[in-house]
Amino acid sequence: NNRCRWRKRPCQFRYLRFDLLLMNDSQEQLVSEPRKVGYVWIVYLLLYVLAVPWYWPEGYRGPLVLGFPLWVAVSLGAVVLLAAWTGWVIHRYWIDAEEQD
Repeated sequence: NNRCRWRKRPCQFRYLRFDLLLMNDSQEQLVSEPRKVGYVWIVYLLLYVLAVPWYWPEGYRGPLVLGFPLWVAVSLGAVVLLAAWTGWVIHRYWIDAEEQD
């Protein structure tokens, strides 16, 4: 019986479990993935430290870069580098068994 007690329609949880099974099967077919590469995490840590402006002196503005204070330009640049790094890491290290064939 696949009906929920409180509904007269079939329960949606059954389909959700099937989707999770499919997801687990695809994860087992990974040949390579980024989380197993050590230096990927070091670069992420450095870029996140650069993106958060905690190290700038209070009230420091510095020269303007494209109309932004220097700390804003550095933070925005670090965020752009984080996005580019993530794209490169996925492209380089996320390899499925199907892609390798």
